[in-house]
Amino acid sequence: MTGAAPAQFLAALRMVEAQRRLMYTSASVRDICMDVGYSSIGTFTSRFTYLVGVPPGQFRRASRLYSEHSCERALVSLRDVLPAPARRQVVCRIDGELRDTVAAVGLFSSGIPQGPIYSCGVVGVPGIASLGDLPDGEYHLRAISFDPSVTVAGSLSKETMDFCYVGASRTPVKIVGGVAVAGSPARMYLRSRRYIDPPLVLALPLVMESELERSCSPSSEFANYTKEWQWS
Repeated sequence: MTGAAPAQFLAALRMVEAQRRLMYTSASVRDICMDVGYSSIGTFTSRFTYLVGVPPGQFRRASRLYSEHSCERALVSLRDVLPAPARRQVVCRIDGELRDTVAAVGLFSSGIPQGPIYSCGVVGVPGIASLGDLPDGEYHLRAISFDPSVTVAGSLSKETMDFCYVGASRTPVKIVGGVAVAGSPARMYLRSRRYIDPPLVLALPLVMESELERSCSPSSEFANYTKEWQWS
């Protein structure tokens, strides 16, 4: 039902709760670490950084700067600077409950949108996404979009769950010899999030706003974000 093992799902919930507390409270990182179930701040910090995309302190600073920015605007800005893959391997047709908007599409190592994005893109809904430059392996295709009213802060709020739309491919994408032998072409229909859906652990809207504000050129840190993680 969830696309993730129970332990993975619980770890994802802990990370999202840590994000909410970093954004909405003044509690110390150490206290938040303990409150969400970690006994070592070092372990918590390293896992948070790997799964969310930024360290806890940077997440808190960025959340205060960009909390009221529009998620949709961040996705549109990202679309303008993300380079197209040199080698296209995966094609996905996307539609959804919310149309005439944009969606972020990515390939992950598990059914939870967290950690390394092996390839990503931003596409209009409805539309077709082309992903690539992938090493051989198995990947999970996920997509997310937001109602235009949702802000970066709102993307972490339980109250805005009905305004967040998610989609998942039915089968994993499998790359062998540089070619997709399973899972492509794919179709995804974005629907309102449900409580059994894995949370969006990767702080995509926040990381985008932070990096795009710093530089809007394809050479920016975020534009190289997936490439740095791709081979990890």
